[in-house]
Amino acid sequence: MRNFKFALGLVAAAAASLAQASTYPEFTVDPSPFFQVYNSGGMQVGTSGTTFRANQMAGNYNEIVSFGLGTFDVKLRFDITSFNLVNGSATDPIAASDSGLLSTTTLGGFTAKGYNLYALLSGSGTIGVGNVLNLTSGSFKIFVDDNRDTAAGGLPTAASGAFAINQGTADIEVANGVLISGQGTPVACSGSGAVQNCGSFGQTTTFALTPVGSTFFTQPTNPFYNVSLQTGNLNEQINTSVGDRGFNGQINMTFLDNKVPEPASLALVGLALAGLGLARRRRG
Repeated sequence: MRNFKFALGLVAAAAASLAQASTYPEFTVDPSPFFQVYNSGGMQVGTSGTTFRANQMAGNYNEIVSFGLGTFDVKLRFDITSFNLVNGSATDPIAASDSGLLSTTTLGGFTAKGYNLYALLSGSGTIGVGNVLNLTSGSFKIFVDDNRDTAAGGLPTAASGAFAINQGTADIEVANGVLISGQGTPVACSGSGAVQNCGSFGQTTTFALTPVGSTFFTQPTNPFYNVSLQTGNLNEQINTSVGDRGFNGQINMTFLDNKVPEPASLALVGLALAGLGLARRRRG
């Protein structure tokens, strides 16, 4: 949920934090474990892709939110569609031929088949004044779909239910984390259609790689970043009356430099970065 005017106020309030946080620390990815080359007979004959640097993962989310009396629960699926290098107002996506993300290429009888990447997030919290959503608990897992056979969707009809992800062949967990701090603030919607802007959210979590994840996210090491920041926007107005509702929008994941700031500062920085990201897209 992002809003440019709201973000401007947050930026002014959190200027010192943003000056550091908006540099987006870089990380290195080796896609070769999941970017495989097959011959015309379907036999794997090698790997493809290029080790690359990025500082952001971006994509789209769909979620189901169950509102109670002053509380809410949420289940969210984040489909990662690009690795990016962000520098100020410029965003340079990593080519799919290098990253392998969402990539399948056939040349001369050989097929280089990449992978899909998605995250599943669960959380709960309280509803504050002005319908501000305060997350109080949550967790996430990131999966690699190395066969690209996992179906879209899989959200329950109510957030109290379990994910029902049709994975085809089993997907591989590469990272996980738990909530440190999170907050979302709705605003009156502006714009129209897919670019409608109805608010912003920011969430910070711990971040831990699995053993397989350490072969994919390869730098930095000892340790990799242990705090991640997820920021997003909402394309629909929030109605917090009791019931189950679906929302969608854009979401980014970046990292913080192996330190855990105060929870209030994390929420503030997350919300401001969300607003700045939306403002960049709208100006573009």
